[in-house]
Amino acid sequence: MATQKDPTVEEPAEEELETQPGPDALPGRKRGRPKGNASGSDTTKTRPTKALLVKNVISKRILVHPKIVQQVLNELEKVCVERVKRKGVFRIRFLTLKLREAREAIVKPLVAPVQVCIYKYTEEAGDCWKTFKGDNVPLWQVQIDHNAQRSITFRLRDAFEDFLRGANASDSAMPTTVAELEKAAGIRLVIADQTNTEDVRFVEWRSVFYVAGDLNNFLLLLDGFFVWTEKSIAHSQPFQVEIHPYLDSHEAGQVWADLEYKEYSYNEPTKDLPLKIFEAPPPYGKRIVTLHCKLEGTKKLSLVFAGRIYEYRDRFQTKGIPGGFSKGDGDGKEKGKYCRLMKSLDVSEDAIVDKVLVLVKLLLLRLTD
Repeated sequence: MATQKDPTVEEPAEEELETQPGPDALPGRKRGRPKGNASGSDTTKTRPTKALLVKNVISKRILVHPKIVQQVLNELEKVCVERVKRKGVFRIRFLTLKLREAREAIVKPLVAPVQVCIYKYTEEAGDCWKTFKGDNVPLWQVQIDHNAQRSITFRLRDAFEDFLRGANASDSAMPTTVAELEKAAGIRLVIADQTNTEDVRFVEWRSVFYVAGDLNNFLLLLDGFFVWTEKSIAHSQPFQVEIHPYLDSHEAGQVWADLEYKEYSYNEPTKDLPLKIFEAPPPYGKRIVTLHCKLEGTKKLSLVFAGRIYEYRDRFQTKGIPGGFSKGDGDGKEKGKYCRLMKSLDVSEDAIVDKVLVLVKLLLLRLTD
């Protein structure tokens, strides 16, 4: 059966899809196919309907049955792989990103609640943030995720700075950028990228605020951002905000009576939150502390501390835990990663195991002296 072309859909020109230069392209020469042959007759074939469907799903987000679009995306992905040699890496990456955007548009619901998860990242902010070294203030981690088609976390940095500038218009003491906010209030915004370090996969584009000291002050600021966002996006239905504090985040929730936004849902503190603490990158850098456990039979255990342990060097030295470089890859001449080793600990009794756990907490969490 012949298919009818939708007159409302503008078909892309052949050169529009085929003229992206690859690394082997000659300067000054287009790589597009000619629209006619030497005799002047036009031999250009109509682009497949599926290609047009994908183009419209990506650019206009038209409503199409997910199963149909998924089938089209799978077929187009195969075509992308076949084009690697003649189109170059850039073109393939471009198409792959477009495929990802289209899939996300299918999977994400139109309306979803905003998830806000609160953790006490460490008792001593100075361990991760040099500005607060010796101040003896805690560091809070506040993750935000909005799994909806119109997510409020999309380009969150730009949106938050727009909010700050608007607030500064009525209060000149308010900072106007996230950089100024970090210096003035100890509130740092971090957004995960595609980097994977220490074998920990951060969730791509996950947004997280790190707050040194006063958590309630940040909650009031975040509340103002939610109010501003609701007005700016002009939704007919306000988005819901679900607050999830961790067990040690009992300080969260003391300012609810002062918050202006009305669509909050507060959950009791628990250890199982929807957004996990290590799904977000650390406040600075990409590395985190890792602890590897190696069993030696049934009665002994060795602990290897690696990753970002430089900040804890004084505590390791005080406890007499030696450090050194592990064996590198290859012929053994290269240095591996720097680590600290607690070797062959006796774990034959529960009481001894408890002492080991307390020591680990003393080293990394600074719970007590």
